[in-house]
Amino acid sequence: MARNLPSGYIDNSATSTEDKPRISLIANRISEVLEKLTRAVVRKRPFPPALLSRVLFPLVLFQLALFLQVLFALTLFQLALHPTDAAAAAGAAIGSGGAASVSADVTLPDVLLTGLDDARSVRTSTLGNIFIVETGRHRILKADRNGVRLDSVGRLGNGDYQFDLPVTIDPTNELKIYVADRNNRRIQVFDRRLQYLSTLRMPQRSGLPSRYMPARLVVDPAGTIFFFDEDRHVVYRFDSHGQYELDFELFGEEGRIIPAAMAILDDELWVAGQRGELIHRFSLRGSYYGFVYAPETVRSLRASGGSLWMLGTDNVLQLGTGGEVIRFQKLPAAPGAAYTRDRERTAPYSGWHSFDVRDDTIYLLSSRMLVRVAVAK
Repeated sequence: MARNLPSGYIDNSATSTEDKPRISLIANRISEVLEKLTRAVVRKRPFPPALLSRVLFPLVLFQLALFLQVLFALTLFQLALHPTDAAAAAGAAIGSGGAASVSADVTLPDVLLTGLDDARSVRTSTLGNIFIVETGRHRILKADRNGVRLDSVGRLGNGDYQFDLPVTIDPTNELKIYVADRNNRRIQVFDRRLQYLSTLRMPQRSGLPSRYMPARLVVDPAGTIFFFDEDRHVVYRFDSHGQYELDFELFGEEGRIIPAAMAILDDELWVAGQRGELIHRFSLRGSYYGFVYAPETVRSLRASGGSLWMLGTDNVLQLGTGGEVIRFQKLPAAPGAAYTRDRERTAPYSGWHSFDVRDDTIYLLSSRMLVRVAVAK
């Protein structure tokens, strides 16, 4: 009875009449060869030279060809499952050269610095130099825009030029560089040569503490300093001469806001809460203006080139004042030291927790690596 088969289906069980004798002959020949091999092994006789040349060698070659075909098929299957492995291989081949586009969605960054120890914050000055807070070594690194190290300052301690868990920095125009020295409960000020200038101190005034625990720090273009105190949960405002002006709490749609990130744009303080779902707008005196929805969970905020930028979970995004996305750059999977486990190769490296944008260049910082990516036009 004829069977109804799907279109394109190959019925391997159907064998033509003229093929059956040929198959039978091949089966008989294989049986004869196996019988000769068995006799030779049992009698411990050497294999006949004719058998070696006509049978064994072709069998070995056939097995080798079959192995190579299986290996090639497995390689193609692996690449289909993990396409970013190809990007990683390309990154290793490129090394520290310019950024290369592997595909429309994957961009390999320039690796500027590796081997960092619990690095937590990266900022660029208006001069284009890069400043990194390396918390694990209680120091500040200064490098040029290509990652060439220029200077450093700091070690564990509580004196001048010393830090105990520094967490963030704002280098401004390098005339004054502000460092939040968390466990020493102070903000130290340095010049462009990383020479110590002063410490921001609270005035001896009723109702004000003598010390504070700085967490978030940002300086506006006029030199006014804003930082969040983790002890009192308030934002302090100091003038450009380092004198206390005022403080205010952060209240918005989420109630009391504990900032995960802060930035200043157009005389407004933009604050992302711990959940990272909303970006709140405040006046520079603490009045609440409202909020915009974040397109992704906010990890960090920066103001650059007259725009607000945010580091999200999957992208770096440029936002309009209404929260609309102007453009975005997909977070890269960093080659090299970031790949310590295979699972990190299958998705964008999730360790980016600080960033900055300068002249259409994005600087991304993980706890151990600094990379640079060009902003997509």
